[in-house]
Amino acid sequence: MKPAIREAGPSATGGLPGSKDVEKDVEKDVETTRQRLVTAAVIAVVLLSFVGLSHLYARRVPRWNAPDEPAHFNYIRHLATTGGLPVLQVGDYDRQGVERLMSLKFPDAESIDWLRYENYQPPLYYAMLAPVYRLASGLPIDRQVLMLRLCSTAIGALAVLASFGLVRVTFPNEPLLQRFVPAFVAFVPMHVAVNAAIGNDVLAELLVTLTLWQLAVGLRWGPSRRWAIGIGLLTGLILLTKVIAYAIVPLAVVGVLAASQLHEERDRWRRTAARYLGVTVGVSALLGGWWFIRNLVVYGGFDILGSQRHELVVTGQPLTGPVTRAAIQRFAGTAFHSFWGQFGWMGIPLSDRDYVILLGASALAGFGLLLYALRVARGETVTAAGQRWAVALIAGSVVLVAGAMLSYNLTYLQPQGRYLFSALPGIGTLFGLGFREVWNRRHAALMLGLFAGGLALLTLFALFRYVVPYFGG
Repeated sequence: MKPAIREAGPSATGGLPGSKDVEKDVEKDVETTRQRLVTAAVIAVVLLSFVGLSHLYARRVPRWNAPDEPAHFNYIRHLATTGGLPVLQVGDYDRQGVERLMSLKFPDAESIDWLRYENYQPPLYYAMLAPVYRLASGLPIDRQVLMLRLCSTAIGALAVLASFGLVRVTFPNEPLLQRFVPAFVAFVPMHVAVNAAIGNDVLAELLVTLTLWQLAVGLRWGPSRRWAIGIGLLTGLILLTKVIAYAIVPLAVVGVLAASQLHEERDRWRRTAARYLGVTVGVSALLGGWWFIRNLVVYGGFDILGSQRHELVVTGQPLTGPVTRAAIQRFAGTAFHSFWGQFGWMGIPLSDRDYVILLGASALAGFGLLLYALRVARGETVTAAGQRWAVALIAGSVVLVAGAMLSYNLTYLQPQGRYLFSALPGIGTLFGLGFREVWNRRHAALMLGLFAGGLALLTLFALFRYVVPYFGG
């Protein structure tokens, strides 16, 4: 390992520190402690608020009225009652039947047992919730759904905490960002709704965030065998969770290589990197590789993801068609709206005024992010190489997850912003960096706090102004 470089303190010249230096050190320690206490209090409030808001959505949104929730529920039920993985088959999807139930808002008298089109999904989320279903199986169906929804909320709360860990390691001297990013993650209205429903998006987000966090740890303090095993475990779990989250896997490879290059001697870092990368890839393959072999056996050919069987089953699903300027505009508008809030099965939007305000804030953050990038390029900020790599990986997670979403939409028309939630901590970090950049130091904390608080209020307002009335509540 490369020897750590210690910064010179007040006595670096050989003399004893003076009383003024001691006083400054004490004041600095006191201020650091105060900042940490404030940050801890903010994170506690954010977590409690997130759980409270998610609980409200879980209770007030009637069952099955979240995207794909019936199919996710049936996957859990199959796994819990049979002990085996389901197989996606022709007949598990009926577009006209889905649209009819959507228009009727999934009335209690209608069965959803035939909605099984999520049966090709990796199994980890469903295996985690299967024991909960077994415990709740004797309860009324609404209680079963509520318990499963609250499990998603618990996973989402862990993701909020993990986003704090990621930012704290990447920006150790930026308490403002450490407070804002978890609040952003917690209070995007659509994100709260997704975390209050049954679906595997929440687990994908948690695992991606944990992976980025641990990559940042290795970049800051150096890699180790235990660290490489941890990255392998996380990426292996991602392979068992959701395909769109696979975008983090190449970033894990880059992170392992970069951490080795930064912290090992020049003449040996390649051997060290190869060793750590071998450990990471080996652990990941041992943990998640069986899933692809199973798909080859079940679906045949080279259908390791079940995607070819999925294409065969979901005949009638809306296709993207020609990529025209008008189509791009519609796609971008729908994706933007549904990222912030378009509830139910995409049928409950926010008001135009809400979207205009959010668009203005996003444009401001984008402009600020450009200014921040220019400062980074000039070497005026993010001077540590490990931090630069961590920021690059965070930004890369956003780019690759967005790319995976766009790739899927080249065939199937699914411009749902929730597909970006696997990279939500990265989006929140970039948003916070940009939004902060356009304000002076005195006003940045106020504006970031107002925006995060505004999101929380919008989440609560949207539930009772748009969502509950839509269902006749």
